[in-house]
Formats: sequence, structure tokens, C-alpha cells
Amino acid sequence: MIRQVKSGRPVLILHVRTFLFGTALLFGCALFPLVTYVKAQSPARPPEDSSAESAKRLIAEAADLRSRNTPEALAEAAPIYVKARQIFHSLRDFEAEASVLNNLGVIYYLLGQRQNAIDRCHQSLRLKRAIGDVAGQALVLHGLGKIYEGTGDWLKALSYYHQSLLLSRRAKDKLGEAATLANLGVVNAALARRRQAVTYLTDALPIIRQLHNTKMEATTLSNIARLYESSGDSQKALEYYLKALPLIGTFDDPGRSAITLMAIARIYNEDGDKEKALAHYQTALSKLEAAGDHSNEVSVLNNIGLLYFDLGDLKRALDFYKRALLAAHDSQDYAGEAVTLNNLGATYDEVGEKDRALDYFGRSLSLRELLKDARGQAITLNNIAKLHASRGDKSKALDYYNQSLALRRVSGDEAGEALTLNNIGTLLNDIGETRRALGYYNRALLLRRKLRDRRGEATTLNNIGAAYLDLGQTGRALYFEFKALAVTRTVKDSLGEAEVLNNIASAYAALAGLSGPRPTGGI
Repeated sequence: MIRQVKSGRPVLILHVRTFLFGTALLFGCALFPLVTYVKAQSPARPPEDSSAESAKRLIAEAADLRSRNTPEALAEAAPIYVKARQIFHSLRDFEAEASVLNNLGVIYYLLGQRQNAIDRCHQSLRLKRAIGDVAGQALVLHGLGKIYEGTGDWLKALSYYHQSLLLSRRAKDKLGEAATLANLGVVNAALARRRQAVTYLTDALPIIRQLHNTKMEATTLSNIARLYESSGDSQKALEYYLKALPLIGTFDDPGRSAITLMAIARIYNEDGDKEKALAHYQTALSKLEAAGDHSNEVSVLNNIGLLYFDLGDLKRALDFYKRALLAAHDSQDYAGEAVTLNNLGATYDEVGEKDRALDYFGRSLSLRELLKDARGQAITLNNIAKLHASRGDKSKALDYYNQSLALRRVSGDEAGEALTLNNIGTLLNDIGETRRALGYYNRALLLRRKLRDRRGEATTLNNIGAAYLDLGQTGRALYFEFKALAVTRTVKDSLGEAEVLNNIASAYAALAGLSGPRPTGGI
């Protein structure tokens, strides 16, 4: 029989909750002083014209409110822009009117009034086309792309960004070109078009460097790193994170530095270099403690705890999780608190304090239900199932695994779904329902191949091989075990390779009629 899987491993908490960091220009319809857009006054309307001067005063007042960046100030700024727009319209100063409409679009976007924002941007676009302002058109089109990106309408966002890119290039607007290339990268990443996303972001880099825009360069490098990391190329990801880190260090933003240090530590940890991983986590923690940033501190403390958990130093793991729990309370970070409670439960389960573990799992589950965190609930239910399985209560374990599986599907967590399918397969195999177990393993294998999770694929192939060995089908067992062996060697998983070799030895011993080592499986 296959040994029970260790599915109760604490979940790795990462502070980065979005796929990418976002672009340097959050919104293309950026707010600029009106003078940026207004041509020199014609003799027919001299600078001392009271209406024009009144409009300029309104623009200055609205700009001051906009700079405060609070909902109340933004709401006050909107009608002031409307008044300024009316004055410029009456003066037939269409260039200034287009600019005010553009800025009004920004205000509505920031207030969450997306349709109003779209309408104002289209009004601005029509005027800019009428006066032949190519650079202005590119800016407004970029803003429309950003609005649709914000609503998740990726194809419309792409359409507007492509139009903006053509006009930015025609106008020789390097900043606009770089920002639009970067946003095209973000949208393609959201559409899972990783290769195109990397191409756009890489094309943006030399332009950004010409502009000496350090923040934009750091963001773009970080986004490229995240893309490589998500596609499984950890070395390329590390290369770009290490390029971004010194640039981010020039900002007064310890949280951003900590996020990057954590990403680097995560890669070192996954590659087995625990010493470098710990050093980067500790550096991140020092920066956050100095800045009093408790929210990000929760993430780093959890990751250090996880690292010690992996090293088998469960006492130190518990120490860091307890510190993380205090930091979560201090910062009222309820999501971080739920993760930490889950991690404490998993660690107490590992040290054999089952009742205490269940208490922490229960608290984590209650909080995650309150937060409507389906993915988090699935993780904790999976861990509760593992605990009951270790106590021998297979029926209760299966019930919790099935609850976890349902939530994995609801939340679209395919990686988690594959893990839980694998765990159900292992449980069924343990109770002698090996043919049912194979059904779950095969479903897990399809998902892991779809996700290009090579380590997970190797584990499930190994489990399938071990199941066939239990059924006495040695030839099929060897077929799957050799497939698993090839994958473990490709991903340089020495522990996984050892388990597979153990099962191959068992299979050959069975063929020879000998008593071989016990077959093993894993998560």
C-alpha cells in the first residue's frame, strides 16, 4: 500500500496577491496641468480674457483636490472640471476642452464610475481627432484600454492599447509607447499568453531605460520575472528579480522591497538553497520591522515559518507562526490571520498534537468562511482531512476531502483540485479501493499536465505505478514508474527520484518472486 501523503503541509503565503505588480502608469488618461495642452493664446482671445482666466483658476482648484486623492476630494473636483469644460466649450477652445474631458475621465475612473469615464474619454477623443492631436489621441486610447483592463474586458483593452501604441509611435511619444507596451504585456499575461506578454514587456525595457524611468523599469523587470516564475523557469525569474531589486531599493517603499526579496527567497527555497532563502527572508523582515509595516510582516514571518517547517525544525516554525499571528492582529489582517492559523494547525498536526491542530484549523476555517475565501477554506478542509486520515478515521477524512474538492472547483483552483484528487486517490488506495483510486489519480494527472506541474506530474505517475503494483500488474506499474523517473530527473527532484527507484525495485522484486521494499507515493 502507498503511505499516507503529507497534504497538511502549511500553505505558502505570498504577499503578492495579484499576478503582476501593475504598470508604471496606472491610467493612461493621466492628469496634467492645463497649460500642458493649451496653445499660445490667439489675438482674438487675449490671456487677460476673464472667462479663460476663470477656467484656469477652476482647473488649478480641481488639480489641488485631485492631488489629495480621497473619494471626497475627487467628488468635489468633478463638478469643477465640468464648469471649466463649459467655459472652454463656449470659447471654442477645443484643445483645452479635450484636455479637461480627459482629466474628468480620470476622476470618474478613480471614483469607480466607469461608464462616465468611458463617455468622457470618447468625447475627448473626438475633439482630439478633430484638431489633429495625435499624441493626445494616443493618451486617451491608452486610458480607455486601462478602463477596460480594470473591468476584465481583456479583448477591448487590447484593441485600445494597440491603437494607442500605433499613435504613440507616430507621435514619437516614447513614454506613451513604453507604458502601452507594458500594459499590453499585463493584458496578455491575464489571457495566459505568456510568450506574447514577455515579448511586449521586453520590448518596453530599452525605451524605459532611455527615459531613465527607474520605477517603470523596476516594475517591468518584476513583471517579466513573475511571468517566468509562473511558467516554471525559476532561473530566468531569479535573473530578472535580481535586476529589479537594486532599482526598487532606491524607492522609499520597504513593502515593495520586501515583496521582491520574498520572491527571490521563494525561488532559492524551491531550488533547495535554504540558506540563501532564509537570508533573503530575514532581510525582508528587517526592512518591514524598521518601517513598522505589520501587514507585509505577516507574509514574511509565515514564509520563514514554512522554511523551518520544511527543514524539520518545527519548534522554530511555531515561533515564527506565533509572531505572524501577533502581527496579523496588530494590522487587522484577517486574511493573513486565517493563513497563519492554518499553518499553526498544520505544524501542530505534524508534531502529533492533533486536538490542538484541529482547534487552529477550526478557527482558520471559520475566519475563511467569514471572508468568503473559498480557496482558503479548501486548503484548510484538505488539512483537516489529512489529520483524520492519520488518526485512522478514513470515512471522516474522505468527507472533508470531498468538501475541499468542491470548493477547489468553485474557486477555479486547478492546482489545488489536482492535489486533493491525488489525496483522495491515496486514501482510497489505503482502504483497498485501488481501482477507484486510479480514477482519481488519472484525473489529477490530466490537471497537472495541463498546468505543466512537472513535480506534481511525477508524484501522480509514481502513485499510479504503486497502485498497479498493489493490483499485481507489475508491467503497467513499471511503465508508469519509469515515466515518473524521467520527470523527477528532469526537474532534479532527488527525493522524488529516490521514492520512484524504491517502487521500481519493488516491481522487479515482484517479478522475481522476491519480497522487495515497500512501494511509496507522495503528494
